[in-house]
Amino acid sequence: MQQEYYDLDLERAILSSCIMSEEAYASIAGDISPKDFSLKAHEDIFKAIIACSNNKEPISISFLKKHKKIDEEILAEILATPSMIDLSAYVNELREKSVKRQLLSFAHLLPTRINEDRAVSEIADEIGKEIFSITNRVNSRDIK
Repeated sequence: MQQEYYDLDLERAILSSCIMSEEAYASIAGDISPKDFSLKAHEDIFKAIIACSNNKEPISISFLKKHKKIDEEILAEILATPSMIDLSAYVNELREKSVKRQLLSFAHLLPTRINEDRAVSEIADEIGKEIFSITNRVNSRDIK
């Protein structure tokens, strides 16, 4: 996958900020989802952060490990990443890369969809709905 579709340093910085500061997590909680992370281990850690928050538990290593099996090496990389960042700018960049990955994935599926033995209007409607879903996310989150 090309660098323009993911940035592991950016992902680590966001996760580090959320682990180091529950206020940081609260400020971006509604802006990103686990699927925005390109690395499965980062997605799992963000899911654990969400679980801690939903259960009103501290966002700490001990509590994160209660909710997900966490790769210790990746966690060490995250904790070694500076957490003093412009979190809003990082989150916007993460979402932009996530949407690009979604569009790329969708583009790869198009030939299969087009070749299905169904009415063209049905295929076009389905494709339109999927494009709308992706672009609606872009518009609703103010990605620049």
